[in-house]
Amino acid sequence: MIDQIFKRNGLLHANLPEFIPRASQLEMAEAVFGAIQFSGNLVCESGTGTGKTYAYLVPAILSEKRTVISTATRALQEQIYFRDLPNLLRVLDTDINVSMLKGRANYLCRYRLKQAQQQTDMVGIRMRHSLSKINKWANTTLTGDLSEMEDLAENSPVLRVVTSTSENCLGGHCPDFNKCHVNTARKKAAESELVVINHHVYFSDLSLRESGFGGLLPEHDVIIFDEAHSLPDIASNFLGFAFSSTQVSHLIEDIQGAELEENSSVDFRPGFMGLELAVNDLTSLANSSYQGPKIYGEVKNKQWEEVTTKLKLALGNVLQALETAAPAGTGLSRCRDRAVWMSDNLWTWCDDSDQNSARWFTARSKGFNLNSTPLDVGQRLREHMKAAGTSRIFTSATLSVERDFKPFMNKIGLSEQETDTGFWESPYDYAANSRLLIDEGMPEPNDPDFAEAIKQLIIEIGTVSQGRAFCLFTSFAMLNRVHDLVQAEVDWPIYRQGDMSKQILLDNFVENDHSMLFGTSTFWQGVDIKGDALRCVIIDKLPFGYPEDPVMKSRIRYCNEHGENAFMHIQIPEAVVALKQGAGRLIRSEKDRGVLVICDSRILNKPYGKQFLDSLPPMPVVRNVREVKLFFKSIV
Repeated sequence: MIDQIFKRNGLLHANLPEFIPRASQLEMAEAVFGAIQFSGNLVCESGTGTGKTYAYLVPAILSEKRTVISTATRALQEQIYFRDLPNLLRVLDTDINVSMLKGRANYLCRYRLKQAQQQTDMVGIRMRHSLSKINKWANTTLTGDLSEMEDLAENSPVLRVVTSTSENCLGGHCPDFNKCHVNTARKKAAESELVVINHHVYFSDLSLRESGFGGLLPEHDVIIFDEAHSLPDIASNFLGFAFSSTQVSHLIEDIQGAELEENSSVDFRPGFMGLELAVNDLTSLANSSYQGPKIYGEVKNKQWEEVTTKLKLALGNVLQALETAAPAGTGLSRCRDRAVWMSDNLWTWCDDSDQNSARWFTARSKGFNLNSTPLDVGQRLREHMKAAGTSRIFTSATLSVERDFKPFMNKIGLSEQETDTGFWESPYDYAANSRLLIDEGMPEPNDPDFAEAIKQLIIEIGTVSQGRAFCLFTSFAMLNRVHDLVQAEVDWPIYRQGDMSKQILLDNFVENDHSMLFGTSTFWQGVDIKGDALRCVIIDKLPFGYPEDPVMKSRIRYCNEHGENAFMHIQIPEAVVALKQGAGRLIRSEKDRGVLVICDSRILNKPYGKQFLDSLPPMPVVRNVREVKLFFKSIV
């Protein structure tokens, strides 16, 4: 059955003009179909251009089992729901119910919009203008999905005002409950045979279920994770917690709004003053004494304990006032519940008992974040992954290290004995269409001359490629340093991350034939530029995690304490996957041609370099710019 759909002149080839039959896609589809039929687990890497989206969607549709598709990004989530699924449902001639479910922060809350409009004297002109536009749109939208408002920036401050959180949602007590967009989306998902979500929604659902509350997702037989390489990091964020000065200020704002509406007659002012003073004291201490993110154990001293004790007591006083006020209405009651949750997190953060977590903080000019991140999410997910009766498919273009899936499987708690694996290379002809430049003469990254050497190499390559290059860096510091050095010597446009939004940067880069784009982590993945606009990807160094990062530092310690080599078990596998992501920006279609440049000579002269080279696509290696010039001449 699968063969008849994917083969040449089969159902997809005959009905979709853009469809290209590929043996690797058919093999993957058959593996996915088998895993679904036998309720098994499958981890598979599918190279760029394999067509993995159709390779898992078709088996999911044909299985007649309730399926959840989870992606890392909303962009892919929307592509699957609005483009891929409609095409397949039409060709396969089926009318199963499908839906898309996002996190609640993506949906308008009518009640909070009304609240905000009643308190316009507390906000500026720009916020009032945004509220007016949202209110006009609210009268016409059927879904309440704020992405429908194309001129609303993703980081607009108005979003917090017009959306709800699980902490401040009034639930069934909300006067607009029957028109709630979040509930409408969840009801539609519950009635669907296939639901498209993102990983954040999946782990929100898991967190709620672990807390004893009802989940967001319907019971399902199949869960398919696309872009699965990002699962461990997202799981870490959701299975940890944070306490921040921003949470405190938002709590105070919401208490004030609820009190205006429900009028408990409780005087919150003394509690607010004490809480704000305690927050300011901790902010001042954090900024005056510590630079950069820090592990709690590195800062714990008498002064720190005195200030955090003051904060715990101040929050306790506000909580006590909320206990008195809560009977006045649902808004104050939910604020009380939220204060309990925040207090629990603060006390837990200050406790030393959990050895499977990194407790760390960051300070900023007007606040702080206290974070707790699990060191081994596999421990938390292992029991969940053992649940019987559910088929789990994990796929991405970058899951393995030298075709070894064990590092990924260990991170998410999958058993090797109960999991099948598959590996399908990209069908693109890398030998003919690409080159990998590694200059043995480059100094190592810790050499004082490294930035100058990168500058020179970028200029030489850019001259040959006529710009049209992504320059990917592992840090903003190196990005800015090299950017300034290059810009001082060339006359072609250079677009730099941070100077404008990501989409505008990409649009400008594509529209200008002879430009370069300098970016860090957000440009290493999820960017899809086909054709001559991108001819070269230049990577400054092997993307090892920053060893002083508090979470990485704690994970290294945890791994070493458990008798494992953290460099081999954590740092190298993660760096290999990150490098594969960056390299994957280069060849995005069968017609693409280009050169990958790795400026880090360690890939050749360190024993671990072979793991990086063997994990990259089969690009012929060249050693100097002259060979790059010859390659570009040959593909004109």
